[in-house]
Amino acid sequence: MGLCCGSNDRVTKHSKEDIQQPSESEPLKYDPDFKGPLSKRSCTDLPCLFLFVTFLCAWGYVAYYAVQHGDLNRLLVPIDSDGRKCGVDSEVRDEPYLVFFNITECAKIDVPISGCSTTQVCVSQCPDHDFDFESANCNPSNLNEIRAKLICKQNVKKTDLTTCQIIREYIKSERCAQTVQQSTSLANRCVSNIPEGQCALVPKQFRQQQPTPNTKIKSAAEQCKEQRELENILEEKIAKLQSFLARYVNNLISVVTKDNRVHQTSQMIVEDILESWRMILLFVACSVVASLIHITMLRWIAKPLVWISIIGVIAALSYGVYYSFHEYQKIRANPVAAHVNVSPNLSSLVNSWFKSDQTWLWILIVLSVILTVLLLVVLVLRKRIVIAIALVKEGSKAVSASFSTVFFPLVPWILQAAVIVFSVLVLLFLASIGNPVYKINGLNVSLTCICTNGYKEGDICDPVTFNENCRDSSRVYDQGRCLDAACHFQEVDTPSIVRFFHALNVIGFFWCICFVSAFSEMVLAFTFATWYWTHQKSRLPFFVLTRGVTRTIFYHLGTLAFGSLIIAICKIIRAFLEYLDHKLKRYDNGVTRAILCCCRCFFWCLESFLKFLNTNAYIMCAIYGKNFCSSAKDAFSLLTRNVLRVIALDKVTGFLFFLSKLLLASGMAAVTYTYFDSDLPKTQLNYPFVPAVLVFIGTYIIASVFFSVYSVAVDTIYKPTRYLNITYIQILIFSIIIAIAVEDIERNDGSAERPFYMSKGLQKILGKKQK
Repeated sequence: MGLCCGSNDRVTKHSKEDIQQPSESEPLKYDPDFKGPLSKRSCTDLPCLFLFVTFLCAWGYVAYYAVQHGDLNRLLVPIDSDGRKCGVDSEVRDEPYLVFFNITECAKIDVPISGCSTTQVCVSQCPDHDFDFESANCNPSNLNEIRAKLICKQNVKKTDLTTCQIIREYIKSERCAQTVQQSTSLANRCVSNIPEGQCALVPKQFRQQQPTPNTKIKSAAEQCKEQRELENILEEKIAKLQSFLARYVNNLISVVTKDNRVHQTSQMIVEDILESWRMILLFVACSVVASLIHITMLRWIAKPLVWISIIGVIAALSYGVYYSFHEYQKIRANPVAAHVNVSPNLSSLVNSWFKSDQTWLWILIVLSVILTVLLLVVLVLRKRIVIAIALVKEGSKAVSASFSTVFFPLVPWILQAAVIVFSVLVLLFLASIGNPVYKINGLNVSLTCICTNGYKEGDICDPVTFNENCRDSSRVYDQGRCLDAACHFQEVDTPSIVRFFHALNVIGFFWCICFVSAFSEMVLAFTFATWYWTHQKSRLPFFVLTRGVTRTIFYHLGTLAFGSLIIAICKIIRAFLEYLDHKLKRYDNGVTRAILCCCRCFFWCLESFLKFLNTNAYIMCAIYGKNFCSSAKDAFSLLTRNVLRVIALDKVTGFLFFLSKLLLASGMAAVTYTYFDSDLPKTQLNYPFVPAVLVFIGTYIIASVFFSVYSVAVDTIYKPTRYLNITYIQILIFSIIIAIAVEDIERNDGSAERPFYMSKGLQKILGKKQK
């Protein structure tokens, strides 16, 4: 296996005796030849690598089978308002395209939940002409021409449309479309664009827009009248985007409430965002620079920065407690003056909230609890915080020594995105495999549909055979096609092997996602372990990250496959429990729900523990080149001998960086609010806090990204509303440094013969020094 066994590096070689570990209860012994990650290593966990490669081949075959036998068009078949599948069901067998009476209704945010509310009908081809009934001046002389241009539902007999008044009634009842627009097919849906010269044909209700105060959005009529000069095209498109987004947000609000005041407020918020988006992006870009400066400065002034973050948060909370108490006392002393009338304005609504003594009381309680907890944490863990600050500084040195690790997250993110796309495509193709099953529907209630071939209600049928043998005795046109009964599509008869392929696809998704994360951990473990065990940091190899990548690929893919499989199994079990819990909610069985809750809690704890153990196992594997089980055993032994120190430092460093990110985000948000609340902007916003909130969120995410090294889990697998769970780069570095520092203390005593590899600052914090 040349793929997993590479050539030797020019690092000091070690004998087998050099790399042996002590028993679980025995500390590590001094080794004069130990110089960090060993170069003399062999391939680890080859059976797991063979299993992983075999599985990938099987997964590839599943993808090939799915593409060969699946057809995504089956999943995209349009369905009309009466539930008929266009081009599939018997009554619309020759009508594969779908026309929307009012396609603007399909832009609502709740369409995936409640569906598009406009009438939809199947047609043989998309309209190739523009027509509006109100503009056609209907009269007896052009009645036949108008009737030919109308698009109506399948159960409408156009021969019954004998007068213009009847047509108006059919249009009012949405049995016929008032407007027909020239359109093209998009996934068998007829989608139209309004040409410049056809503005007059747009129905009146589409050309008008309800006026709202303080709005900058132009009506459709105004947009139609604008001249399409070349230099104004971009500005016009932005205006249309504003109108679309405002309407989209209003549709979102409509799902919750019909209050016009809320609609106006939401529209004004969207206008504020679109008015200030350039400055928002500028402030977010500044947050990128601030995050980079923060990471760089940690190398030299880690202690002041961390304590400034802690003191800054404590000071802000203290001022919040004081201000809340002051406002509470003032409102309690003069409750009449605090009473205001709520107008249809968000600012007035917010002001009314803050004029209530109960609001300030709750704010006071919440801030007091947070401040108390924070003070207790700082007081109890003050010594650990000092140690954690040293680790912050060491981690910053490690990042500066190999700055490419800051951008290394792009690699696992791209790989994980590829895995997600691949698995979703396989899922869609597998879902489209099978033969459609049709059944007779409505024949038992129809009085006029007669089938000459013996079809009965509920029989399996063929749409072509149904159309040939079943006729409506009351219809003399349209070949007497039945309207009250049909051969309807019911389901897809999926081969049993496809269910097995679905399971294989799910396993592949989890396993590969976890494998990519494990690969990132081991590469960084090798990189920072090499940096730590290098006495003279100037001699650190320039391509140390690349060496970590190649060594991981050549030697330890089997170990990664083993460790990631364990995590993947836990995730699959947790996903199954979530699915089971969702299915059992309808029965509301308390005992079952309690058992499931306990199981979910247990497997969450198990997965968290295994993740922690795996990370440290990868560190040991990167250093000693042992297989997964041996590395996990060594890591567990090392951690159990120093469990309090490791856990405390690991959590404290995470807490410190949370405060740093919070301070960065709050600072950028404060600057943003100050700018938009001043006279500097050309256009004053309705609500200056809106861009400030967006900048706060963007800065916090960017700070997390710069401290991140890879995504260790995808929780939307089974809960679509969740995002990626991020492990911070500094915390991973700290995990590596903590594990190696503990080993350094056990191996060496600081004497001339057994010097420490840790820096002087870390020696001072840990109470160690060179003798």
